[in-house]
Amino acid sequence: MKDKKLPLDRTTLNDLASILNATSSDSFLDICPIFLRDKIINKELSICETCDTFFKYIPQKKFCAECARKRNNASSAAGNRKYYEKNKEKILAQNRKYLQENPEKIKAIRRKYREKNPEKIKEIRRKYLEENREKINARERARYHAKKKLERDKNE
Repeated sequence: MKDKKLPLDRTTLNDLASILNATSSDSFLDICPIFLRDKIINKELSICETCDTFFKYIPQKKFCAECARKRNNASSAAGNRKYYEKNKEKILAQNRKYLQENPEKIKAIRRKYREKNPEKIKEIRRKYLEENREKINARERARYHAKKKLERDKNE
């Protein structure tokens, strides 16, 4: 007679693992039910090293998909930040060069964005004006008085 296979979906296994982890401080395999222990030993299931979820066994895979995604995102963001700090001048020079070589392409991209998102742009401008009202007014006053001074100097 064939052995009955127990339905093992991810949620029931994770619930079981969380209950077992909450109730005991023993090794996970010591308190793991026999059918799960057998599946882990027979390399049908694996346990994630960070969150103790079960997933299908894949050689050398230590993390479930969710934890692997989190780790990759965190490490790539940190790596990008370090690379940018080391090579900031080089990156900025490349950006300037690209901007000079492709002005029409960049203008087209910006124009399409403005056509697609007029409300967003208006909101950003409104917010900037609110936050920097004093600075903008001071700059305008300085330009006005400088222009008046130039006109007076010409007339004299």
